[in-house]
Amino acid sequence: MTDAEKKGQWLLRMHYRMRAASFAMVFLATSLQIVGKDYGAWAWGYLVALLLVYPQLHYYFALRAQNRIAVAMASLLLDSFLLGTFCAVVRFSDWLAFSVVLATLINNAANRGYRSTWQTLLALAMGTALASVCMGFAFAPATEPVAVMVCFVGLTLYVVTVGNIAYYRNHQLRQAREQLQLRERALMDANDRLQVSLREIELLRSDLAEQASRDPLTNLFNRRYFDIAIHREIARCEREGKPLALIIMDLDHFKKFNDHYGHGAGDDCLKAVAAAIHASAKRASDLAARYGGEEFLLLLPDTPEDEAMRMAEELRLAVEALQIAHAQSPLDCVTLSMGVAVSSTRARYHADQLLRMADRALYVAKEAGRNNAQLA
Repeated sequence: MTDAEKKGQWLLRMHYRMRAASFAMVFLATSLQIVGKDYGAWAWGYLVALLLVYPQLHYYFALRAQNRIAVAMASLLLDSFLLGTFCAVVRFSDWLAFSVVLATLINNAANRGYRSTWQTLLALAMGTALASVCMGFAFAPATEPVAVMVCFVGLTLYVVTVGNIAYYRNHQLRQAREQLQLRERALMDANDRLQVSLREIELLRSDLAEQASRDPLTNLFNRRYFDIAIHREIARCEREGKPLALIIMDLDHFKKFNDHYGHGAGDDCLKAVAAAIHASAKRASDLAARYGGEEFLLLLPDTPEDEAMRMAEELRLAVEALQIAHAQSPLDCVTLSMGVAVSSTRARYHADQLLRMADRALYVAKEAGRNNAQLA
C-alpha cells in the first residue's frame, strides 16, 4: 500500500468515526427535543436516515472509492448541505442548529482551511432553503433543557476531539520534520564524506598518473611519457617559432660496470647520474627522462644549438665530477657520451627524425672516444 493510500484510509476512517459519533449525539439531542411534539413519522424517519444510516452508507461506499481523500473532502460539503436540511426539519432549534452549524464549520475549516467557510455556509443555506420549500417554513427556536445539556456535552466533546486530532497531526508533522532534518544532516554528512573521498581519489589518481609517467628507479620521466611530451613540444615550438633541442646520452662502458661491480652498484650509479641529469633541467619546461637501460634524454624547449651544446658539456663535466669509480673505463670513473640534435626555424624535424639525428650524433661521440658531446 502506498503512502497516499494509507493516508486516504486513515482520513476516511477518522471522518467516519467523527461523523458516526457526532451524528449519533445529535440524534440523541434531537430525540429529546422533538419527543412528544407534533413531529410525524416522516420526520423521525428522516432523522434516522440522516443521523444514523447515512454515516454507515457513506463509509461503505467511500471505502470502495478509487480516490478516498477526494471522497473524504467532498463529503464535508455534503454533510453541510444535509445538516442545513436538518436545521429546517427541527424548526431552527437554537442549540441544535447552533451545534451542527458550528461543528460543520469547524470540521470544514480543520480539513479544508478557512477559505472553505463561505462554501460551507452556502451549502448549509441551500440545504435549509430546500427543506423549507419542500415541507414549509417553521420557526420554533426554543430548545428543551435536557437537549441543551446534551448539546453542551456533545459540542464540547466534538471541539476537544477536533483539537486532539489537530494536536496528533501537528505532532506527526513535527516528528516528520525532525526526521527530515536528521536525514538532511545525514545526507550532508554523507555528502561531506563523499567530497573527502572524491578528493582522496583525485589525489590517488594524480599520484598513480605521476607514478605511471615516472621511472621507478631514477624517478625521471619514463619513455612513454617522453614519447607524448616530444610530440607536444615539437608542435608548440613550431607554433611559437622557437627551437627545440634534444640531448640523448649513454653511460660509457656501463655493461662492464655492472659485470664488475654488480647490479646493485649499477642501480646506485644510475640513480646518481639521473640526479645530475635532473639537476641540469633547470627550467620548468625542461624534461629529463630515462629512455631505457643506461640511456637518458634531455628535452630542452626554446634552446638553440650553442646553448644545447653548452648544457651538454656542463652535464658531461658534472657526471665526471661525481667520480664514480669504474675500473673497466679508461678514465677510471663513470662518464657520459652525448648526441645533440636541434629542430629550429632553419630545419624542422618530426619526433622520429629528431631522435634519429640525436642517436647518430651519440654514435659519433662514441666513435670519437666517448666522454664527449657531438652535435648532429
